[in-house]
Amino acid sequence: MKKLYLLGATLLCTNLFLHAQVLDVNNVGAGIFSNGSLFFNGNASTFEVPRGSGKTTVFASNLWIGGYSGGQLHVGAQTYAQAGDGGPAYTFGPVTDSAAYTPTQLLNTFGRVVKISKTQIDDHRLRYADAGYTPATPITQWLGSGDTSKGVSPVLAPFHDSNGDGYYTPLQGDFPVINGDAVLQAVYSDNRVTKETGNRRLNINIMVQAWAVNSATDSALNNTLFLRYRLQNVSGRNYDSLFLAHWSDLDIGNYADDYVGSDSARSLFYGYNATNTDDPAQGGYGANPPAQAVMFLSHPMNRFIYYNNDTSAIGNPNTYLAKYNYMRGVGLNGQPLPQRYMFGGDPVSGTGSNEVTLGNTAGDRRGLGTMAPLNLPAGASVCVDFAYVYARGSSNLNSITQMRERADAIRNWYNSQNFNCTGLFTSVAEQQPTFEMKAFPNPFSNSLHLTLSQPAEAGSVAYLYDLSGRRVASFPLAAGETQLELQAEVAPGMYLLQLAQGGRTHSLRVVKQ
Repeated sequence: MKKLYLLGATLLCTNLFLHAQVLDVNNVGAGIFSNGSLFFNGNASTFEVPRGSGKTTVFASNLWIGGYSGGQLHVGAQTYAQAGDGGPAYTFGPVTDSAAYTPTQLLNTFGRVVKISKTQIDDHRLRYADAGYTPATPITQWLGSGDTSKGVSPVLAPFHDSNGDGYYTPLQGDFPVINGDAVLQAVYSDNRVTKETGNRRLNINIMVQAWAVNSATDSALNNTLFLRYRLQNVSGRNYDSLFLAHWSDLDIGNYADDYVGSDSARSLFYGYNATNTDDPAQGGYGANPPAQAVMFLSHPMNRFIYYNNDTSAIGNPNTYLAKYNYMRGVGLNGQPLPQRYMFGGDPVSGTGSNEVTLGNTAGDRRGLGTMAPLNLPAGASVCVDFAYVYARGSSNLNSITQMRERADAIRNWYNSQNFNCTGLFTSVAEQQPTFEMKAFPNPFSNSLHLTLSQPAEAGSVAYLYDLSGRRVASFPLAAGETQLELQAEVAPGMYLLQLAQGGRTHSLRVVKQ
């Protein structure tokens, strides 16, 4: 069992995390919680890769926020959401009027993580006007808009607003807007959290979405988890010197034998095993252990620090002031940290400052990547994207090489997409399709003819899903194909036919008679 040296703190009871969901789309399995906590469930990690292996590379992660308003410091920075490290920094749900909801009403309205798939959204878009239609639970639970009469922001998460009224109403054709094949969504804040003495609430709404792409033919996408944060400043205050940082306790299998590094050119930090054997008896990967990166996508990583799991001068920051100091590059003793990007050398080639050539004692590492400080005026919003990129090569150091290659591929893919991670979001206009596919006859018996308006890309696959989201058939397409004959011996009923290619999907409804 991993020990957390938090000045005598005991493990947080898991019921304080309230609600959790696990994303299980590709090779990465990851759980998030309704108070914004990532991966750590109060007892163990839920970041499993390969999914189903029982092996983990990340113990816990969280977004840190700290800034000034009127000369007063406001910090929200949780690690394990335990009392000994400043306590849970956030609770589920957005900022509300103090007496607007009872505790039970708050729990019923906001105390959940919504897990939703593109298949469910596509089905809703096709069927919402059908007589007797009932949307899937994730469609109705999507936290699209808030009740302004109770002090809640009118928009909490992006959705397509069919009639332009500003309210999320699924039965009028509104639907969630997501990236990838499936998403976990939570909305949280520090509005109802008891802070340390001297620390002040931020009163910023935070929406987190963890999402992934199912692409068995793309090893980079299939081994990556994406995170998106949207922050809305509903406090009525202007913030300056506001730091956003992504904190991770990177445990590559066995937590006690790790190194960390940073790569400023790629805007990422990473963990890797100090030797080529990760003790299986301690939860390790065995020979040739993997590397795990945390990459900044929408904004550059401006600084990286690491610290040890102890009470030394480069140990755990257990107060809000210590956490803010780390974010701005100052150590626990108040002195500036010696390097802007710690361990930014190359352990593979043995050049620069890195833990291999320095001969450091391996151990339990934490990492903190920080964005450049920004101003966040009252009413403003900021969006930030991250990616967790996993790779396992032919050795502990070759895993770093493989990780860099996958990180570059993810960066290129991300830059080629229109993810709109900028500015204040309201409702989202529907993009006009540039690609069409048709299937006939529909309804069909056992044979279905698929036609595409554009040639299929290499690695394209057509999938058939039932309405529970279960995949019942798959049909690979050769590059350049525009027509395909599908043989699907399935039970009578309605299905979604989905074409996956190049990280994008296209869907239509078909009926087996």
